[in-house]
Amino acid sequence: SINIDRAGPTGAPAGTVYVAVVQPLDGLPRALALCQPDDIGYPLCSCAPTETFGSAPLGMCIGVELRDSHGKIWGSLAPYGVETYTVLQPGGREVLTVEGDQVAGRLVAKEGDQVVAHAAMDAEGRQLEVGIKPKTDPLLVMAVVLAVLIFNPEDPRRSAAASMGRSLGSI
Repeated sequence: SINIDRAGPTGAPAGTVYVAVVQPLDGLPRALALCQPDDIGYPLCSCAPTETFGSAPLGMCIGVELRDSHGKIWGSLAPYGVETYTVLQPGGREVLTVEGDQVAGRLVAKEGDQVVAHAAMDAEGRQLEVGIKPKTDPLLVMAVVLAVLIFNPEDPRRSAAASMGRSLGSI
């Protein structure tokens, strides 16, 4: 399990707000659940990889379903280019865009062009530090950031093209 702590005025942890666990949930073999620390059995929200794309290699996650506290699908997280992901609600309304930067080791979440959250490892590389702007849903941001890091959704067409490029390069 992962403790999600609130930072106090000095930046030191000021108490666990949520706990994230990866476990079987609602018939899914692997799901991420965000819970209150004293109520781990009842997720506030959860997410799990969608089924693999027809030609996707076994184990490749091509998207993530986001569910509310009742297990109802709230939206989805899907790859949208190189190190970019989009969060969509049913009907296709874009809620967030997440951009990754592997060199810098960070993720940035945006609503439109406005940065609403960022995530990066601390200087020691031991803890993920996440900053979320006021009036931004912290559960949504934490679920999406952790889903990107844990499930690593990939576009199967992009992966197939990269794989084909590597194969052609070795001919």
